[in-house]
Amino acid sequence: MHSVLIGGEEQATLLTKALEMGLADGRYVFVPYDTLLYSLPYQNNSFNVFDNNSKLQEAYDAVLTITLESGERTFYDAFREAKESGEITGDLEATQVSPLFGTIYDAIYFMAMAIDSAQRKGVRNSGANIAEHTKNFSFPGFSYWVETDNCGKGLSNYVILDTDGRGNQLFPTHLVDMSSSSVKSLGRAFHFPGGAPPKPDSSCWFDPDVLCTGGIEPIVMILGVMLIFALVLCAVGLASLIRHRILNSQLFRGPNKIILTLDDLVFINPELHKKRLTLDSLTDANSVAADGRSLKSVTRSFSLKSTAATHETSNVALYEMKDLRHENVNLFLGFFSDCGIFAIVTEYCSRGSLEDLLRNEDMKLDWMFKSSLVMDLIKGIRYLHHRDFAHGRLKSRNCVVDGRFVLKITDYGYNELLEAQKCPYIQPPPEEIIKKVKKPPPLCRPNVAPELAPLECIQFKTINKGKKTNIIDSMLRMLEQYSSNLEDLIRERTEELEIEKQKTEKLLSQMLPPSVAEALKTGGTVEPEYFDQVTIYFSDIVGFTTISALSEPIEVVDLLNDLYTLFDAVLGNHDVYKVETIGDAYMVASGLPKRNGNKHAAEIANMSLDILSSVGTFKMRHMPDIPLRIRIGLHTAYRIHVSQSTVDTLRSLNEGYEIVPRGKTELKGKGVEDTYWLVGKKGFLKPLPKPPEIKPGYNWPDVLTRKLKSVLRDTKRTLTKATFKELGSMKEAGISIEEDEI
Repeated sequence: MHSVLIGGEEQATLLTKALEMGLADGRYVFVPYDTLLYSLPYQNNSFNVFDNNSKLQEAYDAVLTITLESGERTFYDAFREAKESGEITGDLEATQVSPLFGTIYDAIYFMAMAIDSAQRKGVRNSGANIAEHTKNFSFPGFSYWVETDNCGKGLSNYVILDTDGRGNQLFPTHLVDMSSSSVKSLGRAFHFPGGAPPKPDSSCWFDPDVLCTGGIEPIVMILGVMLIFALVLCAVGLASLIRHRILNSQLFRGPNKIILTLDDLVFINPELHKKRLTLDSLTDANSVAADGRSLKSVTRSFSLKSTAATHETSNVALYEMKDLRHENVNLFLGFFSDCGIFAIVTEYCSRGSLEDLLRNEDMKLDWMFKSSLVMDLIKGIRYLHHRDFAHGRLKSRNCVVDGRFVLKITDYGYNELLEAQKCPYIQPPPEEIIKKVKKPPPLCRPNVAPELAPLECIQFKTINKGKKTNIIDSMLRMLEQYSSNLEDLIRERTEELEIEKQKTEKLLSQMLPPSVAEALKTGGTVEPEYFDQVTIYFSDIVGFTTISALSEPIEVVDLLNDLYTLFDAVLGNHDVYKVETIGDAYMVASGLPKRNGNKHAAEIANMSLDILSSVGTFKMRHMPDIPLRIRIGLHTAYRIHVSQSTVDTLRSLNEGYEIVPRGKTELKGKGVEDTYWLVGKKGFLKPLPKPPEIKPGYNWPDVLTRKLKSVLRDTKRTLTKATFKELGSMKEAGISIEEDEI
């Protein structure tokens, strides 16, 4: 953090904040660290940073500045001398350079002397060897004298600076003599805010062998720790008691209660009702669900008379069962106790028990499904055995399957629960057990005492030849096959998309200039561009309105399509750009979007002659006898009407263009100007149609309309006569055609 005296803004912010917080009122003394590294010029030097900032001036009154003592020759004086002697080049003033520059200079010079001393004595250059040759140095530094003692310790003195609380200068108050390790007064006292120095610290703080007194006594500290420990033990005991009572209360109340009532259940079968809820209706263990839970009835041989009296003795077993969490172990949710019925509530599995699944003829399970269910069974039993929950009564009826075909083991831990409840259980004789197991129904699986259950679960390594077989693996294989087919389909669709993209890009390049089309495809913006060397071509069909009125719509479409297809073919042989076609208007430009110097007029002129030549042989499909005439203007006019600027450009090319003056012509927006006809070019041998003679005062549109109607009337008469000739004599048909009817 640079000193505020040389432009350190962070230190200025820190001191201003300390003043606002009341820390600069004399209780503390601030000592800047960076001034210890250099000699701060203070003799007859005013620090302008205080002139316009009264808060900073007030805050700096609580600062004691310690810096290297330089004598009468300050850093600024040394910098100016070095600049005048040519040692320092540049336009910087001394006040623009940090005094740390002098310290860096002295450090480099000091290191050079140490390395030189080590090399003179033939010592290898290393950190330790160079440090050994830094002793007893004495040389003039950049702005003060540099000395070291026989241990290499610096002997440069320091001076303590302080303000007077009013001005913008610093005054030396004390000298720190490093050679004698003493502090000498320079005849000026410190100026503290408020007029008094801060309170002294306890001397014992700086003596490592003395224990500070006046604080907390060790005995009091020990008693306090013991009291806190006793309070913690009491709190732990009280918390344990409260937790025990809460757990007991959770048997009947709260979201995690174990004893459930009829209000906590949702009926899957809507025909069941409270009035009909009896033990017989719950025998098959598929009648009721409690928010996704299934309710199963217990064996009728259990005695439930002591249930209410023995809840305290079975809490441990209940909570251990609720803590069991495994994907192949059915979650135990609690007990149902209502309407005189006591039953077990577990997680609801939509596909029922394994027995139901195996007996369902509509459900065809292949070996993959069966082996997956067996592996689920093994993993569930292994988890129970590792948690010290031997099942003891495993059968297909208490193995349930959820909607994802995951097998879950249920009815576990009830032997321990019955033992805790002290419920009597009558074990049938072994002969009866063997007989029931060999010849079901009903399905019989004997209960096994916990002490007789195997300690470890048997692992079947030969199932599916040791491979992992489950629903997920099979689904993954199916997904891989589907993914492979999907990749082919995506590749095919991508190729189709690429073809359509090429068509779109081709259409876009036909509608817009290539530069504009590329900018739009890349998502860029199209900036307007100025072209100063351009010739524009306009043309339209003479009498197009009359032709359209005398033709069918499809005939007009065919006419424009045929004509502009012909024009487009001509454009390919010239350096021109088709701008637009609207109705019978056709607009072409040269010199944009690709500049071609002054050839734009020649390109348009050559194209105009080619178009005019091709129109001479063009025939309309529905009016083949009527010649088609177009008006071409390089700017505007009939035929190939050329403006003065285009004529000047064509003549400058000196390529033999034949231009005939037309005379004065009034142009819209320009007034009366000299215009010309472009009638040919030297070396252009293609035939051109003869333009119609237009005499002064002629109403050209009316003359053209009458001529078109006359030709159309002659055409219809010819077609009518040809039709009647094929059908027979007109007189025999009794039909006469007057000229006025045609």
